[in-house]
Formats: sequence, C-alpha cells, structure tokens
Amino acid sequence: MPRTGTPEVWSGHSIEELATQTKYWLRYQRRITHPVVICPGDMHYSKITWDDTFALVGEKIWAGLLGRRVLYNLGRTANKSAFMHQLFTRSIGTNNLPV
Repeated sequence: MPRTGTPEVWSGHSIEELATQTKYWLRYQRRITHPVVICPGDMHYSKITWDDTFALVGEKIWAGLLGRRVLYNLGRTANKSAFMHQLFTRSIGTNNLPV
C-alpha cells in the first residue's frame, strides 16, 4: 500500500483531535499529497490549490519583510540593467539601494 494520503484523510480529523495524537500516529497517517490549509475559524484542514498555496506563502514572506528589504546590484552592471533594478526596488516599496 502506498504511503500517501489525500486531503480527505486530514479533513476527517479535527485540529483538537490531531493535537492529542502521538507523533508516531501522525507519521503513520501517510504523506500529504496536496497542500492543505486551516482558515481562521475552521476546525479541519481543507484542500487548497498550488497557486493559492504559493500566493499565501508569498504574502506571509512579504509581510515579514516589510521595512527590511535591501536589494544589491553589482557595480559593473550595465546602466540599463541598473536602471531597471532601481525601478523594481522602488516598485516594491523600498529606497534601500546600496551605493
């Protein structure tokens, strides 16, 4: 029997029920084959598409970087490339361009 599990395997157990299980039991429940998420207020995991997964992860990473972004460009970069780099850097909300 393959050791893979669909999102339905995880959606059948509430978060409270999963929290009471041992690590051995959780590991034995098979490998997750699709991304799942817990939305605010939900008591069970639900399936999410890969596109939505990447968007959600990107939002979380982006939120953690607010105010902490610095982009670096090599001094030997062509003027057009350096100009595009500067435009991109400013478009994401930072003026941190090391000279």
